[in-house]
Amino acid sequence: MGSDVPYTKAHNEGLKGIIQVKAYTRNLFRSEKIGTGKYTKTGKIRMRTVQRLSGSVQVKVHTKRMNLPRRQFMGYRPVLEKQLQRRLKAELLKGLR
Repeated sequence: MGSDVPYTKAHNEGLKGIIQVKAYTRNLFRSEKIGTGKYTKTGKIRMRTVQRLSGSVQVKVHTKRMNLPRRQFMGYRPVLEKQLQRRLKAELLKGLR
């Protein structure tokens, strides 16, 4: 029960400060109008805008100032606490056998 993703604590308790952002690849897109093959009432071809991948760039490691408000989704619950205690006790007993 709970979550093992790295940002769980920040969302549950809030975060105000500077974080380290890892290097990553950002995809670049460009808008392009293409014909749909259909026509309007006036006889003009219908166009639609699509996003096409036009390349990518490598973003370097950098720091970022963040102010993430508290969005608590896990808190103290008596029923959950009992379940966790029972599960822990069962695992400890398994280890002793």
